[in-house]
This record gives sequence, C-alpha cells and structure tokens, in this order.
Amino acid sequence: MQALKLLLPVTLFSTFPVGLDAVAQDFYVEGNAGAASMGGRYYGDDDYDANILGLRAGWNINSYFAIEGEYLFGLNDHSETIGYINPETEVIFTGIEEYGLDSIQGVFGKISVPAGPKLDVFMRLGYVTINQDGTGYNVSLDGTEFSYDYSDADPGTAFGMGAAYNLNDTFYLRLDATRYDAFDNESDSLTIGAGFKF
Repeated sequence: MQALKLLLPVTLFSTFPVGLDAVAQDFYVEGNAGAASMGGRYYGDDDYDANILGLRAGWNINSYFAIEGEYLFGLNDHSETIGYINPETEVIFTGIEEYGLDSIQGVFGKISVPAGPKLDVFMRLGYVTINQDGTGYNVSLDGTEFSYDYSDADPGTAFGMGAAYNLNDTFYLRLDATRYDAFDNESDSLTIGAGFKF
C-alpha cells in the first residue's frame, strides 16, 4: 500500500508535458529471460534458484515516465527429500516435496533518464503477485502414505533498476534487476531482454 501511495503522485506529476521534444507517447513490448533466487516459507534455509522467461509491455507517457505490466513464469521446480516429526503424534514422516515459482505478475511505474546518446537508466516501483505451487508425498514409519499439493498467490511490492540500450528508434536491449517482496516470500531476479517500440 505504501508503494501505491508513493507511485500515485509520481504518476500524476509525470503526465504533465515537459516540452514537445520530450514527449514520447509510444508503446513497447519485450521478451526477456533470466534467473530468480526465491526465498520464503517454502524454501527453508536455502534459496531456490529458478530459471524464468517473461514478457513486458508498457506505455511511455513521456520521455521520463512509463507504466508497464510484467508477466514472468518459472521453468523449473525444486525437489528435495524431507523428514520431520509430527509434534502431536510424534510420528516420523519422510517423503519427497517439489515446489517452485509458477508466475509473477505486476504493474510498475518506471522513471528513466538518459545516460548517453543511446543508453537510458531507470528505476521502477510496482505492485505484484507471486504465484507458487508444489506437491508432496510422505510416508510414516508405520507405512501410512499420503500426498498433498498447494498453491499460493501472495500480493506485495517490487523495486527494480536497470538500463536500456537503444539499437535504433525501434529496437532496444534491456538489463533489469528487481527485488520482489510478497507476504513472506521474496525473490531477486536478473533478466536480459529485447524489445520493440511502436
């Protein structure tokens, strides 16, 4: 909620004209690939590294401010052997659990400034949802077997920064590092992508 309160005045301020030569008003779409380090209630003491693919689409309100949407999805799950004691029955369970990143969706406000003739650097702030799922199979020492699955969609905020290199007026390359913080699940992502402006 704090992120939205901060983003709203920045958005309103950025919609005012800053000169005819600075008005961009163009749309863009891009594809990207990279990796995310997941940490949270599902992953114990060790982070889970996910390979990710994604899409972004946005609107440059002017030369300095854009609104963009993002959709990332994980390509691999993490599998581990687990063992624990039920505190109520004191029965020992062992089994295998698989879990991973299903997707991340978000809406961002992005502020860009030129750092060279073709290079722009940016920061972005957004509201996101991290979707994760998993399955498990356990067996107790007395031979009792059971399986389960779960799926969570946790809302939160994200902050990122990066750079875009404009190959020409239409095509660009982008490097992005973003920190996602949703409930008690956290992720740091690094992606590289290519985009098209129209």
